[in-house]
Amino acid sequence: MKQATLFIVHFLFFFCSSMRAYSNLPQAMKDLEKKGILVSIEARDLDSGKILYAVNENLTLNPASNVKLFTSAAALEILGSQFIFQTKVFHYGSIQDQKLKGNLYVQGFGDPLFVSERLWFLINDLAREGFKTITGDLILDPSYFDTNQDIEFATGDDNQRAYSAPLSALSLNFNVVAIYVRPGHPNKKPLVFLDPENEYVEVLNEATTGAKDTLQVDRFQKKDKMVLKVSGVFPKNVHEKRIYRNVLDPVQYYGAVFKEFLKQRGIILKGDVKMGKVPDSAHSLTTYDSKFLKEILSGLNLYSNNFIAEQIVKTLGAFKKQAPGTTSKGIDVIKLFLEENLKFKNGSFVIKNGSGFSKLNRFSSHHFVELLHYSYKKFEIAPEFISSLGVPHEDSTLARYQSLGKQYYLRAKTGSLTGVVALSGYLKSRHKKNIAFSILLNSSSNNNDILFTNIQKVLSYLSQI
Repeated sequence: MKQATLFIVHFLFFFCSSMRAYSNLPQAMKDLEKKGILVSIEARDLDSGKILYAVNENLTLNPASNVKLFTSAAALEILGSQFIFQTKVFHYGSIQDQKLKGNLYVQGFGDPLFVSERLWFLINDLAREGFKTITGDLILDPSYFDTNQDIEFATGDDNQRAYSAPLSALSLNFNVVAIYVRPGHPNKKPLVFLDPENEYVEVLNEATTGAKDTLQVDRFQKKDKMVLKVSGVFPKNVHEKRIYRNVLDPVQYYGAVFKEFLKQRGIILKGDVKMGKVPDSAHSLTTYDSKFLKEILSGLNLYSNNFIAEQIVKTLGAFKKQAPGTTSKGIDVIKLFLEENLKFKNGSFVIKNGSGFSKLNRFSSHHFVELLHYSYKKFEIAPEFISSLGVPHEDSTLARYQSLGKQYYLRAKTGSLTGVVALSGYLKSRHKKNIAFSILLNSSSNNNDILFTNIQKVLSYLSQI
């Protein structure tokens, strides 16, 4: 009896709370607008096409990383879910007496998920080719992309961080290196580990072990090396801290780790690591295939990875408009997809890059709901597109929405910059309605916590429809 009474109390509390959220939302949005916060919201019943709720749905705002939804859909439509990125290895010379007499060439085609593990697999493939020594040079060919390695129109925030890593047709570990720091003896240097170890990155440890955490890691160029300077105080009561920094030269980084992995596999490179082009007369040794695009998109949207998005944009440019792939070419391909397939009016939106890491992109919530409806209805892309979106668990960008409870059947893409919070995706309501929604909130102030709180109010409202 006591348990039944407790259940009823909890039910009534939840029901009343839900009804309050449902009835008070329109006023909450008006209050936001009075504070100077710009709002664009649309929610649509996917089965009937009926608009369930809308506020300024045609107002174009900065959607931050929600732009990745357009990049993902265009990639699935144009490249296909089974698309693979290749890394090709050639040699120029002969293989005799366990020697590759000549140069080894590596040509990249933009694989955004080529990490140390996959490089090791590639090196193992080479180890079966019957040579233990390379008498010539290791020559790296990144010419499938242009030489501009920056994310176009990025916000200009801290450019050492992983989220603004440089782009290249030959890339490794998202063009990021990891530093692991552990405490040493009091007032002595902490222990610093580099992963992966390589000749290109040099560690300068000027930190000490103490009480207060003031640890700082900065990178700078020193001749042909990148130096990671570790300074400040590392707390003695912290077991380990991992810090990521993007690399200054992705091709040099790739080559240095490639050379190190060759060495670990018992293959000695006699020559140097250089950048160049594969000769037409070179002989193919092996080709390493990436994961399928559908798997790569999960990493893109679940963790909102800028690097993956921008690599895909350049690949779209090269695929449709010939190499070298550029951001400009890729954005033109996405624009054409939006205008021809989704019937967006030219000039009704602004897209400058494929990750949303920019202050210049502009879309409305109506644009996003149109995309979500299109992707939901189109069998060729629907399964992969929907499954790439995040769910509210701790290992995704949707982690902050865990508190909403299991009554929310939610798959969505987050977006966040200073003064910008967005959420677009799919929601199944309490009454089993399948809803496509987009919530875009922009503010001139750094009050993102308020914006997140109001997105939760909108989700609570929609879940009761």
